[in-house]
Amino acid sequence: MVRLAFVLLLLAPVTVAAQGTRAPVRLGELESVGALDTKTAKDRISKVLPQLRACVVGEDGKSRVSGIARYRALVVADGTMIATEVASSSLGDRSIERCLAEALKTVTFPEARDGRDTHLHLDLLVGDERTPSAEVRRATGGPGDPEFDEREDPTPAVPETRPSPQVLVSIRALQGELTKEAEERASSRAVRAFRACYEPRLAASPGLAGRIALRTKITPRGEAREVKLAFTTLPQALTDCVVRAAQLIPFEAPTREVVTEWTIVLAPPP
Repeated sequence: MVRLAFVLLLLAPVTVAAQGTRAPVRLGELESVGALDTKTAKDRISKVLPQLRACVVGEDGKSRVSGIARYRALVVADGTMIATEVASSSLGDRSIERCLAEALKTVTFPEARDGRDTHLHLDLLVGDERTPSAEVRRATGGPGDPEFDEREDPTPAVPETRPSPQVLVSIRALQGELTKEAEERASSRAVRAFRACYEPRLAASPGLAGRIALRTKITPRGEAREVKLAFTTLPQALTDCVVRAAQLIPFEAPTREVVTEWTIVLAPPP
């Protein structure tokens, strides 16, 4: 009896420590709408949790924030996640929210045999999600949006009603270089501009959805020139509106001319 009590005494601290240890980032609820099944999506995202952990853990090895960050993401048919957008967050740290969004975009998924895209809606539980770091804030345009970023943005905000339609924009340089921050801020401005094109047409035609691909040159003055339509599945009037809006999106001036590719996805609220 004495020997049993001694063994239990030795094991007690280990048990308490194990109960008190929690992963700094965990995957919460996940909804998959499209070609990708939920189980596969969870398995693939779980594999990048170490990269997500690096976004939130400080030098002391503890999470710097706690709360829940909800993301919307688009996975295209080839299995690439081309866009992530913050739906809401209680983390209270914009740089961490952006870091998590970028880490999520490194996930690759199986190619969809039917050619369909997939919309993901997922929760990331950070630290002790029961004690949020701040009040929940909602984002309409993702990183770079004034509602989500203190830095002043000259692009007028588009009034919105809830729930908002999904407007996802990915901009990448094909020739020349743009900083990641420049791409994010231009994408955020484009989200608001394209939403202004999309919302009234969606109200008139519920269920209207599709994709547009553009190519454009960004001048050293930060202006979008020679905007060319590469692909569209949307009606002509909406496509024309998006092309015109793209010509007005300001960029942070690059050192030399840059050729960019834009992928734009418009979809009704989830």
